[in-house]
Amino acid sequence: MRLQMGYLCIKQSICFEIKKYCELREIEFLSTGFDIESVDYLINLGISKIKVPSGEITNLPYLRHIGSKKLPIILSTGMSNIGEISSALEILIESGTEIENITVLHCTSEYPTPTVYC
Repeated sequence: MRLQMGYLCIKQSICFEIKKYCELREIEFLSTGFDIESVDYLINLGISKIKVPSGEITNLPYLRHIGSKKLPIILSTGMSNIGEISSALEILIESGTEIENITVLHCTSEYPTPTVYC
C-alpha cells in the first residue's frame, strides 16, 4: 500500500520496521495517516494515539472514523480557523472519543511565521 501523498510516504514494511525499532529503544511510535485506510493500518500496527493532520480537519468521514476508534487524538490545527476546530471537536466527540482524550495542537503552517501572529 502506498499512501495518498505518493512520493512523500513510506511503505508499510518500513513503517513496521520503524515501529519495531521504537519499541527496542522504548520510544513511542507515532505516525499520521492521511486517509482512512492508512489510519486503520496504523491502528492495526498498534499505535496508542491518532494524530489528525491540519489539512484533514474538515474531512468529516475521516474525523468520524477516527472518533469511532476511541483512541486518544492529537488534533493539529495549523491550517484551520476556530469554527473548523470547533466542528472537528464536535464530530470527534459525537463519534465516540471522550473530550479528555483529545489534545488540540496549535501549530504554524507558514514559515517563517509573520511577527503579527507571534
